[in-house]
Amino acid sequence: MCILLFNPGTAFSAEKLVIGTVYPGDMKNNEVFPALKYFTAILEQKTGDAYKVEIFPGGQLGSEVEITRECQAGDTVQMSIASSGAFSSFYKNYQAIVALFLFPDRFTAWAFFDSDFFSKFMGGLPAMGLRYLGTMDDGGGFVVLTNSLRMLMALPILKECVFGQKKIPLICPL
Repeated sequence: MCILLFNPGTAFSAEKLVIGTVYPGDMKNNEVFPALKYFTAILEQKTGDAYKVEIFPGGQLGSEVEITRECQAGDTVQMSIASSGAFSSFYKNYQAIVALFLFPDRFTAWAFFDSDFFSKFMGGLPAMGLRYLGTMDDGGGFVVLTNSLRMLMALPILKECVFGQKKIPLICPL
């Protein structure tokens, strides 16, 4: 899951709209870049040539955290795409949204993200120099656990995790 953020102070007055993301600039291997191209087309349709959109994919402008910090400052970047983990480092309340299997299905997740409750939940962002524009499913389903074969549909009992060749016991099993 990733979050689309922008700096309301500079984005509205900008002639050039710089969007930074770590996702690849490829139309076929991720959902984020095509969504940004679609956003650009809609913006051009609605505003004519008021904005010149420049998308910097593939981490050209830094990590998600670095890009979002630049977005907060509003000098060089006006929009940022941040994963749930990176965004949680800016907005601690968001950590509650990234719990495994929080939503039983995508319909429930979308209903939640479209709710008045979630709108109010995200209401603290303007004080931080950010504004929430939307949530995109970046292919992981809304916070699910996957293995090398498939998305897991229920919470498994895990006793250890394997990272590369190293087995690491879990202190607090999921």
